[in-house]
Amino acid sequence: PSTVMPEHLLVKVAYSTASSPTPIEAASLHASGVRSSGVEDLTRILAEWCKETNSVSAAGRTSNDNVKMTFPEGDNAFTPAQQWHLAEYKPNKKTGVASWESSYTRFVDGEHPQTIAINSKSGKPIQVNTVIGHILEGLALGRPVPLARLANVSTPPNQSEWDELANVETSNAEMDVVKSKVPMAEYLRPIMGDMFIDTPYDERDEEDVLKYRNWCHLLKWYQSLRRADYIPVFGE
Repeated sequence: PSTVMPEHLLVKVAYSTASSPTPIEAASLHASGVRSSGVEDLTRILAEWCKETNSVSAAGRTSNDNVKMTFPEGDNAFTPAQQWHLAEYKPNKKTGVASWESSYTRFVDGEHPQTIAINSKSGKPIQVNTVIGHILEGLALGRPVPLARLANVSTPPNQSEWDELANVETSNAEMDVVKSKVPMAEYLRPIMGDMFIDTPYDERDEEDVLKYRNWCHLLKWYQSLRRADYIPVFGE
């Protein structure tokens, strides 16, 4: 009933859940204002729906490699020695603050990206991947980011995926993600193939689109860590 979960909140939750790379968590719903005693059941239903509709699904995974990127235990944040040389802080003319900064600050202060997406500063829901992008933008500008916490919501490349992305960069000097801003489609061309990249979006195979979206997600991690001069560690 609307007294438990207002319609406007339901719309926000549905929008953010559909875009979340990981299933919605009960804690995120509680923090977003859901006061239903059946929140656990709601979480389960949303997780099943997310599994069916999520763009970064199991079908889009690029590798079954179990050698995952690992991070030091605890909530310690990684701080780049300096900001990426091509990163530029662009404040909003009205607020004087960059569009990504609210999401970044709330995450660093302990909020879950799902909660931030549902209850964004503007009052309108945004995608969880947008929040993740905001956090990684902070990293590019030299801000500290608790990477272990972020990895719980947004899966970074495993070792074989990292190596495949690194191979693109080392095989072509024009793909150096530290020295320049490389278009994602061109960077992923060697991985996805010319046929996919050159095919109009509405004519692409759905399974290949899922794979491409996942590679874009992994590439965002790769670019961000490379530009922050972060050396990843992998382990079981």
